[in-house]
Amino acid sequence: MGHLVELGFANAVPIRDWTAQFVTGEMGGDGGFCYQLASNNRYLIGPTSSSYYASFLEWYQSALPASVTSQACGSQAMADAITAYTAGGDLASTYTAGQMLASWSATSYRAQLQPALAVAVDAGVADLGLHWDRLVATPRQPAFDDRPEWAIVPRAAAGAARPAITFLADNTSVGSGGTVVLTWSVNNADSCTASNAWTGSRPLSGSEARVLTADSTFTLACSNVNGTTTRSVMVTVTAPDTTAPVLWSAASQGGSG
Repeated sequence: MGHLVELGFANAVPIRDWTAQFVTGEMGGDGGFCYQLASNNRYLIGPTSSSYYASFLEWYQSALPASVTSQACGSQAMADAITAYTAGGDLASTYTAGQMLASWSATSYRAQLQPALAVAVDAGVADLGLHWDRLVATPRQPAFDDRPEWAIVPRAAAGAARPAITFLADNTSVGSGGTVVLTWSVNNADSCTASNAWTGSRPLSGSEARVLTADSTFTLACSNVNGTTTRSVMVTVTAPDTTAPVLWSAASQGGSG
């Protein structure tokens, strides 16, 4: 998808940005998924074949035992938990602090994770100094000597990074007159501008409460010398229940006072 965007297919941009959230989330994009477990492609993504987990945190806690998810990401305790979790399997190893769970061949899921994350960084969905650095700093890396097609790095690594934006609403649906709280943080930007349901310049991080009476889309665009990254969140407003209440009385039921 990233290659299609590079070829000039503008309609592919929303699809690229949407799919890029997956690999970013696995690398700890929402604080819920430990990046050390990102390179395993065997997790179920929902409790049933027709339903999906609502967040990366829920997915992480459901897909892995508490003996793993209760450990601090990046710690030796997590490494020891992964060592015990993989014992006897084809990914068995003695893991060290920060090491990712993976097969280390040049065609493994860890290898394929690299170009996907590189695209996410260049799209401004993943962050060069956080998600990419986690990937390349982990102890042990695939050997791409004879498979260079996976040895992709983001253009941002060469100093051409666009801003990376995290932009969230605490609710995606509120009643009329309800309040939604927007929070955002931006890396590698010079300025940010709000548009659609809010307007004006915004700092590089902050939160803001908005009272809504109609469906609203909030857009935040942040720029630096390398370009502009735009993110939007949509909040729907539900109509109040106007159904007249049904009153009960003993008389209406044939009773007597």
